Amino acid sequence: MSPESYLTIHSHVSRLTTLQNIATVNFIGKGRLEAFSDGVLAIIITILVLELKIPHGNSLEDLKPLLPVFMSYVLSFIYIGIYWNNHHYLMHIVHKVNGAVLW
Repeated sequence: MSPESYLTIHSHVSRLTTLQNIATVNFIGKGRLEAFSDGVLAIIITILVLELKIPHGNSLEDLKPLLPVFMSYVLSFIYIGIYWNNHHYLMHIVHKVNGAVLW
């Protein structure tokens, strides 16, 4: 084997090894992404609850003006729950994530 071909092969092998190291270093466990997304969804639901106001009275009639806001909260909660469920299912399929998934 000539020295030039050895250097070419060595160069390709070292590039491949470097790419493999980069690929394995950039992968992280999925637990951090799951925890982050759960935290974000919890904050979103908390902010939604803050918009609910206390009724000014003791009868069911006093709840009528609050019904549109309450129904929008319920629909938003259901939508966020569906999103969380789909994300939770996706995270069961995935084993590792990298920076591209995070962005």
